[in-house]
Amino acid sequence: MPGDGPGGGPVFPSRLSETGCVDPAHPDQPASGLVPYGVNVELWSDGATKRRWISLPAGTSIDASNPDAWVFPAGTKLWKEFSMGRRVETRYIERTADGEWRFASYVWNEQGTDAVLASEHGMTVAIATARNGHYRVPGEYDCRACHEGASVPVLGFSALQLSSDRDPMAPHAEPATSIDLNQLVAQGLVRNLPKTLIDFPPRIDVRSPVDAQRDKDYFATKSAIDRLTRVSAMEAGKLGYGVRVNCVYPGLVPTIMGSQLAVDCAELGLFPSPTHAVEAVVGLTPLGRLGEPADMADAVAFLASDAARFITGVGLPVDGGMGM
Repeated sequence: MPGDGPGGGPVFPSRLSETGCVDPAHPDQPASGLVPYGVNVELWSDGATKRRWISLPAGTSIDASNPDAWVFPAGTKLWKEFSMGRRVETRYIERTADGEWRFASYVWNEQGTDAVLASEHGMTVAIATARNGHYRVPGEYDCRACHEGASVPVLGFSALQLSSDRDPMAPHAEPATSIDLNQLVAQGLVRNLPKTLIDFPPRIDVRSPVDAQRDKDYFATKSAIDRLTRVSAMEAGKLGYGVRVNCVYPGLVPTIMGSQLAVDCAELGLFPSPTHAVEAVVGLTPLGRLGEPADMADAVAFLASDAARFITGVGLPVDGGMGM
């Protein structure tokens, strides 16, 4: 990969077939040697179906000593293909020799013969089956905003996502048709995984499909706000719009929603009464009280003021220290 790309790194291959992801003679087929995998809980992407693969350099493995922060060897490559009636894009992540991660997206042609490198700022593709007839392909800045906010930039290749103990109620869960956590260990691709995770594969249970849907919607929305803030701040800054983007993470405030949360906790048997639930929250809050609407308004006013002129892409907790 001659030349220099963004940040002084090597230029990305101009075509997906040059990344080692697909068989050059049959681009609709993955290259030999790639390890396909599926995830336990899949991120919703406007109904797109996905396929995933990983490739490790020969003789290397992933160090899973820290179950929450796997260490991937230099030369690790991952691909995720998105389809909406036909292949639309394939996202590519690679760990370079210096330990840095780089990201790119490739857009498939309508014939499905190959995919070309998208702009680092992303692009929009006309897809009849997509919502509003358009599909947004993320750019490098979008990818970094999501992936670099985590302890490890590889978000879907983890103990929980690869667990063999699949939760059938998990929203958009994929069947365990590809390699799982125990198989990765047996094949030597993952090492030093704590024995407890081998004997008892991790799983997050939900009580019912209704709870699964409610929890999925709530946490997906929270995550979306966080990522949207980062992506928007990065794009606005890089493109010189002169706009800052921040958000506020409020603590419990005695609003209709906050009061209902206390009622829900009591009905689930977590506390004897809604009052006990509120008292528990106050007890966990270093400042010793619930939040007030004015607390949130003052935080927003600060972020919007000139006093915060060098702050962007930040989620500000306004929770009395409860999140510490």
